[in-house]
Amino acid sequence: MLCALDKFRRLVILSSTEMLKLSAFLFAFFLFASSAFAQAAPAERFTMQRISFKGARLYTDDQLLKALGMKNGGSYTQQELQDSANKLSQSGMFAQVSYRFGATFGEYNLIDNPKLLVVRFENFVWMPEVQLIASLKKRMPFFTGELPAEGTLADDVRKEMQAILAEQGVRAMVQNLPVERSDRPAEMAYTVLEQKGSWAQRSAPIPRSMKQPTPSASTSKWSPGVSINSLLWICKDWRPTRRRDSQASGS
Repeated sequence: MLCALDKFRRLVILSSTEMLKLSAFLFAFFLFASSAFAQAAPAERFTMQRISFKGARLYTDDQLLKALGMKNGGSYTQQELQDSANKLSQSGMFAQVSYRFGATFGEYNLIDNPKLLVVRFENFVWMPEVQLIASLKKRMPFFTGELPAEGTLADDVRKEMQAILAEQGVRAMVQNLPVERSDRPAEMAYTVLEQKGSWAQRSAPIPRSMKQPTPSASTSKWSPGVSINSLLWICKDWRPTRRRDSQASGS
């Protein structure tokens, strides 16, 4: 009798162990299956009939929609709406970003960054500053001519300036640094840096506005001129060389 009871207890223990293993296997299987289903199922999209921005004084709604790559009537997932809010915050142009979304609308509440720096271009001589600013505004809807000391926008401007230089046939790097001024507002200064041990080199013709005027026979002559692939005279401690006119001296 005792022997039969002992065998029954061992059978019960064995069955309980197998049941635990089976339960663990089934739990893992259903967890994996539900995860795979969630990844395969497309995220729900919401049609935003109206997307509005409140509190932004530097931008219109159309400018912000363009900067975010969004439009009224567009279809977006919850993650895409969240990413757009993150982009506004990371730009540095806003001190605070909050939002609320409904099934058919999105609303962003913004507080402008009060500590913006005036942009200054140190030695960008390949086009007028007005033209450079216009080109940056066309490429970057967030760019207004003022930049935050922190955030992604200042670095984005640096990259776009390098792209503009490349289009002009110039191989160079651009550096940006905030500069504190005692006599005027703080600035974000952009400087074209030397590349590979030499100053920015050109592979395109020198703009007409950069060429030195041709002197008359009665005036002092200036040399050297600026030519293709020469060092930029504007970036070096360039000194003119005076040479007397042979006809004027009679020698």
